Amino acid sequence: GDKMVARLKEAEGLEAFILMQRILPPEQQGLMMRRGKFTVCPTLSELGIFSTFLRSKGSVVLNRQAGHLLRTKSADSDE
Repeated sequence: GDKMVARLKEAEGLEAFILMQRILPPEQQGLMMRRGKFTVCPTLSELGIFSTFLRSKGSVVLNRQAGHLLRTKSADSDE
């Protein structure tokens, strides 16, 4: 924690990196198909939102949503 904060403060060029806390959503029972067979297992759903942003000489030229992805995966998946 403290060592990482100190390292980020002293290094140049690291301002493009964003540190985030992992979000742990609630598990739900889901019906998944694996190798042609259905199985009931704990699942997680995740929503990804994609955007485009373009700036030129201090002016925002483009800032809008570009798409989304909603997927459900096994709760034991670590992707």
